[in-house]
Amino acid sequence: MPRMSPCGAHGRPRASFADSSEPPHRHAGTSHRIVLLAEAARLVPKGVTCLASALAFQGLADPLPAKVWIAIGSKDWRPRIACPPLRVARFSAEELGRGAERKKIAGTTVPVSGVAKTVADLFRYRRTVGELLAVEGLRQALRQRKATHAQIASESQAAGVWQAMRPYLMALTSDA
Repeated sequence: MPRMSPCGAHGRPRASFADSSEPPHRHAGTSHRIVLLAEAARLVPKGVTCLASALAFQGLADPLPAKVWIAIGSKDWRPRIACPPLRVARFSAEELGRGAERKKIAGTTVPVSGVAKTVADLFRYRRTVGELLAVEGLRQALRQRKATHAQIASESQAAGVWQAMRPYLMALTSDA
C-alpha cells in the first residue's frame, strides 16, 4: 500500500475546512493552501506566518503563494520539512513577537503577522519578495482600511524601513 505524505493525496492536506476562520478567497485552488498555513504552524511551532502568506491570508493579495512564508528566530534551526513547502525569513526575537495575531485555521491556532507589521516586513524584505508586492500590500492595506497611516508608520520605524516606505506612504495618503 502506498504511503501518504503529510499533506495527503495529490499534495492536498488532510484537514477539515468547516471550523476555519480565514477570510474568503476568490480562487478555487486557494482553500487547500489555507490549510497549509495550519500545517506549517503545527510543524514549526515557534514560527510566525509572515510576508506574502500573511498578506494573502488577510485578504490583501491574491492568491496565496505556493510556498508558506514563515518567520523564525535568528538562531533557530531551519525546518527540514517537505510538505508544506516553506520559505523561511529570519527575525530577531523582538521582531518575531511584535505584531503577531493568533488565528484559528482548521482547528489549529496559527500565529500570523498583523497587517501593519506585514506591510513593514514586506518593505524590509522587498528585494526578496519584490518591491511591487510591498507597494501593492501598502496600497491595499490603506484602501481596505485594515491599517491606519499611523500604525504602518510606527511599524516601519520599528522595522527600520521608514525611509524606504515614507515616499510611498505619503503618495498614497496625500489628498490630491
